[in-house]
Amino acid sequence: TKTAASFWPLLAGICDEAQKDALVEHVRNPAEFGRPIPAPTLSADDPNYSEDGAYWVGGVWPPTNYMIARGLMTAGRGDAAHELAVKYLAGLARTWAAVEPHTIWECQCPEADRPGQRPYEREWVKPEFVGWGGIGPISMLIENVLGIDVNAPERRVEWTIRLTGRHG
Repeated sequence: TKTAASFWPLLAGICDEAQKDALVEHVRNPAEFGRPIPAPTLSADDPNYSEDGAYWVGGVWPPTNYMIARGLMTAGRGDAAHELAVKYLAGLARTWAAVEPHTIWECQCPEADRPGQRPYEREWVKPEFVGWGGIGPISMLIENVLGIDVNAPERRVEWTIRLTGRHG
């Protein structure tokens, strides 16, 4: 079963180059994790995948997206982390604008600009969930979109510029 947990080896630093490239392909593949709002917790080609973003069978969760993006960066695949973050944050922004209340939700639907759903129920997940929900609009924006990363042991701030328009 392909799940978001499949990307932990990137963050652990235990993948060889071929494995890193294969995981990048999976995260970009629209038939798997590269959905309109990436990256669902369960690959879209799994028969149990929930297009409604029902919790852990297809919902897009802030901590797993952050783990994937950070793993991609650790693996030297910063461009893929940037792509994931831009697409994810754009989906969050569209959901914020389109859905009342205008807030951060517990998880996101991977197929549409709306929150995920609770499993076996037809109601949305928890609103105002900015605890770990803030990982996207704060950490991923700074680290993956703007490209600012802190290397504390070396007392260094690194800025990898990927945006070509006005920013910073």
